[in-house]
Amino acid sequence: MEKIKKIILFGALSLLNNCSEPIKAIFDINQLVNANIEKANQVLGKPEKSEKFTQQPCGKDNCFLNVYLNNQLEIIFLNDKVGRITFTPKNKIKFKENSIEYLGLKPLKPTTETKNVLRWDNFYNLQEVAVFKMNNDYIDYYLIRVTF
Repeated sequence: MEKIKKIILFGALSLLNNCSEPIKAIFDINQLVNANIEKANQVLGKPEKSEKFTQQPCGKDNCFLNVYLNNQLEIIFLNDKVGRITFTPKNKIKFKENSIEYLGLKPLKPTTETKNVLRWDNFYNLQEVAVFKMNNDYIDYYLIRVTF
C-alpha cells in the first residue's frame, strides 16, 4: 500500500512539474485598437522616439512613428490613430500558436501557418496579426495591422 501511495504521489508531482505557467502579456494590444497618440502614451508611457513617417503604409498621409518599451515596440499612427504595430521582443519567445498571448490575445488556429510565419486575418478587432521567425525556434518580431 505504501508503494502505491509513493507511485501516486510521484505521478502527481510529475504532472504538476510539467504544467506550464500561464503566459503574462507584455502589453495588451486590445488597449491600442483605435487608440490615438494620447491614449497610446497613457497605456505605454512616453515614447522614446517620435518622428514624422512617410514610408509604407503612409506615403503622403499624416503619419507618425512612436517607439516604446525600450525600442521593442514601434507604432505607426495614421491620421492620429494606431495603424500598424511592430513588436520585436528582446526576450526569447517560442514560435508557436500561443505566442500571441504575449500581446494579450487568446490563441486561435492561425489563418496561415508556414515554417517561418504564423498569421491570423481579421483577428478580433485587428486586420492582421503575424508572427515571424528566421532561423531558430524563437520569434523575431510581431506585425499587427489594425483595422480602420
